[in-house]
Amino acid sequence: MRPLALNLEGFLSYREPTAVAFDQVGAAVILGDNGAGKTSLIEAMVWALYGAGRGRGPDEYVSVGTSLARVSLTFSLGTSSYRVTRERTLAATSRSSLELVVRAATVEAARGVGDWLPVGGDSIAETQAAITELLGMDAETWTSTSFIGQGRADAFTQLRPAARKTLLAEVLGLGRYEALGELARALEHELVGQHAAALRRTDEIESRQAEDLEPVEQILDAALTRRARARALLEVQERELAEASAAVATALEGLAGVEQIQHRLTDLRGRRLEEVERRERELGRCQREERQSEGEISEQRVTVDRLRPAEAQAQQFDDQAARHQGERDAARENAARHQGAAAELEKRSAAEAQMDHGAEDVARKTRERIDRLARTTEPVCDQCGQDLPSELRDKVVRDATAFGKQMVESAREHAELARTLLEEAAKNTDAARADDREAETLERKIADLTRAADKARVDAGRIGEEQDRLAALHDRQKQVRDALAAAEAAADSDEALRPLDDQIAELEQQLARVADQEAALLGMRDEESKRAELVRHARGDLEEAIARVSRAEALVEETERLRAEHGQLVAQLGDLDVRRNRYATLSRAFGRDGIPSLIVENAVPEIEATANRLLEQLTEGRIQVRIDSLRAKKDGGLKETLDVTVSDETSERALETWSGGERQAVDLALRVGLSRLLAHRAGRQISTLILDEAFTAFDAGRRQRAVEVIHALQEEFPTVLLVTHLPELADAFPTRFEVSRENGSSHVEVVHR
Repeated sequence: MRPLALNLEGFLSYREPTAVAFDQVGAAVILGDNGAGKTSLIEAMVWALYGAGRGRGPDEYVSVGTSLARVSLTFSLGTSSYRVTRERTLAATSRSSLELVVRAATVEAARGVGDWLPVGGDSIAETQAAITELLGMDAETWTSTSFIGQGRADAFTQLRPAARKTLLAEVLGLGRYEALGELARALEHELVGQHAAALRRTDEIESRQAEDLEPVEQILDAALTRRARARALLEVQERELAEASAAVATALEGLAGVEQIQHRLTDLRGRRLEEVERRERELGRCQREERQSEGEISEQRVTVDRLRPAEAQAQQFDDQAARHQGERDAARENAARHQGAAAELEKRSAAEAQMDHGAEDVARKTRERIDRLARTTEPVCDQCGQDLPSELRDKVVRDATAFGKQMVESAREHAELARTLLEEAAKNTDAARADDREAETLERKIADLTRAADKARVDAGRIGEEQDRLAALHDRQKQVRDALAAAEAAADSDEALRPLDDQIAELEQQLARVADQEAALLGMRDEESKRAELVRHARGDLEEAIARVSRAEALVEETERLRAEHGQLVAQLGDLDVRRNRYATLSRAFGRDGIPSLIVENAVPEIEATANRLLEQLTEGRIQVRIDSLRAKKDGGLKETLDVTVSDETSERALETWSGGERQAVDLALRVGLSRLLAHRAGRQISTLILDEAFTAFDAGRRQRAVEVIHALQEEFPTVLLVTHLPELADAFPTRFEVSRENGSSHVEVVHR
């Protein structure tokens, strides 16, 4: 997979729309200060392809202050071009979308759908599966092969030797062999169970065959013989039954007329009974009507008697209503008088209150005059403006004081009178309300009496009508009594029943004459019943014999089936033994000491060779590495490990003792070797290698050689991107992507030299 173009908006630090073209890039540097957003470009690729990143939640990829993150990555794979677009929208319910399209020129004629043709699924999960299948690797494999992240070059070498081998097995995907081993062991265990079950079934069949001492063929022959005997006996009994039934039929032909006589006799008796019942019903109906008529006349008499005093009641109600009307009018007059008195008292109270206020005002002004005269050293008359001698001033003060007291007393008297008048007004108002309530009560009584009087007058008007109805009921009662007398006479008469009685007597005599013939028929029927019972028993014996034959045939069939099953089980036991041994062998082969160990052993030389080839360029041949997958134990034997030994022109010692630029060079070489191995193991050619801050510990000379190594890596990785903040590497590559951050958003500028 080789990136061609990257478009992003609202992603991490790239708030504004940003487009980056990689289609003309071989080796390039992505340059910028720390925090400018260099690594975010690489994260955008990973997020577009896999929706993954550095442990972030899905909403954390959206730039602060925005609600939509969109990344579109166009890449080539073989001879085809693809574009994947992923979006995340923040809302009350956040949502995501994912689209995968291929350039139409790579699909047969594109069927007229434009330049790009969708090739993803109907859901995000289906489209993600299509991307993973297209690239041939998941997110972890892609980042392990194409992207050496910042501070991750030594992720492999920092581990202890034993842990390195475990990690190598994990990244090589050897866990699938462990799963295969578990599956093989499970299948082996399942086959062991099947073998035991087959063996138990074989023993059970052999035990049953030993218990069946009597041959099943003899049982079947005996059952067939019994069935033949039962069938012959049944034929004899059925023939004798047919003869007895024929004799009964002959006798029945001679008595055929008896049934007709019996039917006719039954019919005549039914007709006679119906006639008697009809007369009884008619008599009962007339009796009920006579009783009903008596009840209706009695009820009508009660109604007439109840209506007779209605006219007198109407007059009585009218008189009571007239008396209440007079009381009501008097109550209303009293209410009006009390209301008028209350209004007059309220007016007088208001006048007294006004006089009270006037007297208080005069008293206040008098006090103010006395105060002015008392405070003035040279008193002047406040009426005429002339000087007042002290003796005259004292007199004026005394007179004013007396007048003020008089006004205060007058105000108190007027206030007391106003309160008294208000209380009297309230009493008159209460009395007026009581009179109004009494008038309303009387009004309701008058209405009730008026309605009662109207109803009584209506009842009085109905007396004539109800009396006419009583006379009509008497006339109808006479008719009912006449019908009752006729029904009683008919019930006592036998004239209509005599013809029926004569016919019934004649038919009874005919039945008496055939009694002897019926006695003979009964004997014949008894014989027929005995023959039928014998036939039933014979048929039961035959059915039992047939059932015995069926059971015997089933037993023969079951015996044959068990013999066949026994043969199949014997063959199956041999096959299960073979398959169980095979899965036991697979279980050992997929175990830790089997195929996974061989894969690791074969992978180590490849990593070692690639690392030494890179170190040859980085250190001018001064440093080499050796990877050992086994280590001798003190007590003998070998121990699984993954020791890395580094040697230069002066010494050879373990990787853990090296530091600085040499250590970083070895880390990088081993990491690239591991990436190359994983690329090959993934079955895909990795066209892109991304190095994030991989040369921070190198000196200037080693950085230059590292740049030369990157150019050399283009033979295997057509696109190599170096992410760094070191300015001296700006001109080391033909293309430079300068990343800066202004106003909270990252920007990219492409520089070609």
